[in-house]
Amino acid sequence: MANVYSDSMTTVVAELGHVVVDVSLSNALSLLSTALSSIQSRRAEAETILSRLAELNPEVRSQFQPKEDLFAELQMRVISSQRPSSGEISSFIVVSYCWHYPEWKMAEAAHPIGPGWEVSMPMIRAVMGLRSDPNEGVWLDKLCINQKDTREKKVHIGAMDTIYRSARRVIILLEDVQFTEEEERGGLVYTGFYHDLTREVVGVDDKRTFMREYFPRRERELQSEARRDISAAARRFCSRILGGRWFSRAWCAHESRVAPHLKINNPLFLCYGHDGRVVSFEFRCINYVSMYLSDSEPQVQRTGTEISDALNDPEPESLQQRWWRILRLVPESLSDISIIQHLVSILSFQCGHKQDLISIALNTSGIPLSFIGSLSAVEDIIWTFSILVLACNDVTPFFMDGGKLRIRNASDDASHVSWVVRPLQGVVDHIPNSTTTPFPQSITGATQDYIELDLLVFNELPRAATDESIQVASRIVEEHHLLDFSKELLAAADETIQSSVGLVTGEFQRVGGNPAVLERLVPLWIAIALDCGLEWTLRFPELMREATQETWLHGTLGEATDPRLTEASKSLLAHFSASEDISDKETIDIQRLVKSFTCLLDPRLVLLTAGPRYLATGRGDFGIIQSLSNRSWVAVPVAIAHLPAWVPRAWAVEPFDPSSEPENPNDHLVDPEKKVDVDAKPEDIYPILTSDSKDLRQQPDERGAWRLRKRHILFGSRPWNQLPAIDNGPGMLLRKQRVYGSEDYDWKAIHSAIRKFESARSP
Repeated sequence: MANVYSDSMTTVVAELGHVVVDVSLSNALSLLSTALSSIQSRRAEAETILSRLAELNPEVRSQFQPKEDLFAELQMRVISSQRPSSGEISSFIVVSYCWHYPEWKMAEAAHPIGPGWEVSMPMIRAVMGLRSDPNEGVWLDKLCINQKDTREKKVHIGAMDTIYRSARRVIILLEDVQFTEEEERGGLVYTGFYHDLTREVVGVDDKRTFMREYFPRRERELQSEARRDISAAARRFCSRILGGRWFSRAWCAHESRVAPHLKINNPLFLCYGHDGRVVSFEFRCINYVSMYLSDSEPQVQRTGTEISDALNDPEPESLQQRWWRILRLVPESLSDISIIQHLVSILSFQCGHKQDLISIALNTSGIPLSFIGSLSAVEDIIWTFSILVLACNDVTPFFMDGGKLRIRNASDDASHVSWVVRPLQGVVDHIPNSTTTPFPQSITGATQDYIELDLLVFNELPRAATDESIQVASRIVEEHHLLDFSKELLAAADETIQSSVGLVTGEFQRVGGNPAVLERLVPLWIAIALDCGLEWTLRFPELMREATQETWLHGTLGEATDPRLTEASKSLLAHFSASEDISDKETIDIQRLVKSFTCLLDPRLVLLTAGPRYLATGRGDFGIIQSLSNRSWVAVPVAIAHLPAWVPRAWAVEPFDPSSEPENPNDHLVDPEKKVDVDAKPEDIYPILTSDSKDLRQQPDERGAWRLRKRHILFGSRPWNQLPAIDNGPGMLLRKQRVYGSEDYDWKAIHSAIRKFESARSP
């Protein structure tokens, strides 16, 4: 069958002087040997992952197989200008390109289309001319895979990374990119700068400074009247390249990510010049020049969801956005990240067959498995891959940021909220250095409805600072002008941090109606320190430094020590001495307390929580968490209890009856028409209040079933490096609990209803 197919394809491309060559099994194994040996060496790992998958969910297990098994069926073919004289292909190059569709407008020079190739004739000639010798082949999926053979296509999809990793070079065709004369001239000037830079930097001691100053120096050498025009044309040149359709396709992203990006044989872009000639540029050159030119443009300050929206814009317009997209195609950008990010970062790319997203993520992450199942909905893909990630002992799905994932039921059109989140595309925040768990057996099962795992459930609700401590803290703040100090720290921070703090405080004001967020937080943090005690306060900056160093987007907390806070620290120590049994306060290193004070007044803490509450976590320790409802329990999955204490590792959960009717969000809102006594207690009026109010939680029952309201950041406490025995302490260690997905309470609507109600009942 393979010979029949190859012969038929040779007939199709014969008029161009090409043949389709069947590569013998021994020749194919030789060409793929380096990449294949890595896969073969991981056979035991593949079996271990599959075994763990079978424990978690046998149905998901049936959708994967060891990657090595594919290669017994792999029929490799290449395109050549002749049959190899030696009988074997010496090496091969691969072509990465976009398949042609009627709605895709190509450049004027991209015609006519070559028979069989479905690629424009000038590009075909350029590709064949890039071969190193007559025995080197060209691999192009449309010709080298029998597109009518479903099994052959599935085998090649699983082996695609191996093919691209084994090629001598990747040639990228941008058939919709043709420059104007001005764009081409400006682009050639700046790419010329780059190539001069790569030669001149050799032997330079301070390479970082040399590279930073090189382009500005070369720009100054341009004639002043032409400098601005050339730079503007070069920006349009880069924007045109990076705006090519190739950059939006998931499989093209895959092909770039798995290909070696070396100095020699770096991936090569082929585009059209203004006169229709094929012109070429190295990937690394375009990446560097685009980075430089985008940095020299006015920067748009973005925060929160604006960053995600800009990253995932399917039609990016600015050069900066387009450069972000090429940056995500560099293999180094995916090194040392969680497995789940290989899927997350590809979700915003276009893919004709959605289930291919799993194969792409498998290949780029290097997991030695291939996907043999069939899925069509992105929600099912996210959920399935999340189970695979857990089977790889990567627990990132437990603390990802994102919206609630809704999975459609197989029997009807209804959907349910999953315990898995639909992560933000592009970037997943809150990723610590290590996402493996020392307690893998604490996760015992996973379905679309629930995750079964061991939970640490705390008995108490998070508590607000006491009124007594707030009074003391307010006096200290006023006496030592600490609010001014905190505002000075914010003013000295970079623009990104200032924007992020402004976004959080603005959102808190919108939901809670409190405009003076920082003014309220400064005494509140000091009051919380008073309530948690001197020991906790002294270790707080060190815990925050360990938790945020190199893993937090906003720098490192807990490093600074400001001597201006010495007198305020002495005042704080005096109040600790009055409330705690401190035998010799003179032995307390006041500088440690100054460091703690500096950390407590750092405005970046608002990026972790704008409504801090403290929670007893055992061993005389406390953790800081956002206020949650007075119907929710705070739980930490045992599998992530060891992680740094600032990731969203705490879950707000509530006992749940899986057979109950779906809840009505309106039941959580106060009835504005309800007439009540003006002296009535709030818990008698409002269905839902915060954890500062009367505890209205249901007790856990024998079902061991919960619903997950929201994931919360829990920080300022020591992580558990060993399984804690807290049964007789501040919480319960519960085995094999089933946690279902659920929507969080609509706090904006709740606060709005409460304000409306209070306004109506006031005289």
